Amino acid sequence: MNDHQFCDTRTVETGNCFLALKGENFNGNAYAKAAAEKGASVCILSEQPQEALPVPYAVVTDTVAAYGQIAHAYLTKCKAAGLRVIAVTGSKGKSSVVKLVADALGGVPCGNYGTPVCEVAKADPPPEWAVAEVSSFQLETTNLAPGTFVAATVLNLQDDHLDRHGTAALYHALKLKLPAMAAKAVSAEDGEARAELLSGSYFDNPVLRGNGLAAIGLMLAAGLGDKTIARAFAEFRPLPHRMEVVGVFRGVRCID
Repeated sequence: MNDHQFCDTRTVETGNCFLALKGENFNGNAYAKAAAEKGASVCILSEQPQEALPVPYAVVTDTVAAYGQIAHAYLTKCKAAGLRVIAVTGSKGKSSVVKLVADALGGVPCGNYGTPVCEVAKADPPPEWAVAEVSSFQLETTNLAPGTFVAATVLNLQDDHLDRHGTAALYHALKLKLPAMAAKAVSAEDGEARAELLSGSYFDNPVLRGNGLAAIGLMLAAGLGDKTIARAFAEFRPLPHRMEVVGVFRGVRCID
């Protein structure tokens, strides 16, 4: 078996582990045979298979918990090889903060923005730093031990993805799981005393200031000094379509 676990039979390849998730509107256990026929070498299920499988399988009480345990074991292996990870979630501005902190650390942005986490984790040797953008969708199936991440932050919370999560309370609760998985939970308050470090930067405005302060807290938690942090803000180049000035028309500044 290789180091890849998949929950979707459309992406299973030879040698993968198929992990069957079950929800209100789907049951991955029903696709175990299809996964095996596509090349999965082992299946982890929460129900006995409906038909004989041509590969070994294990039945566990909770495949979501098993998924988290596999992820934790994999991250522990990577940490032992020198990888340190900072995690960022929230409703708005995640990618910009991930890019800023990764640039400052000379690390790899990953997750929803940048390189897939699995690609970072299987690098040999792994990078020294990775900064992960984590979504509420990923947090549905992520339960990692405290200290897994060096630091983590929830930038802000709005009422997003209600078509997926049903209620704002559930969506917020998923986001708020992340700090408990880190050695240090960071908020904008952690950067307030060093707010001058972001002066004149992309983040120096009423919309993005809170995210910038949280980024300061993350960089301090990673051990960066004031000069390095100030330089990261000064040199930061925003991603396309993120509060990007596109021009001035008849005296009106237009921002994408």
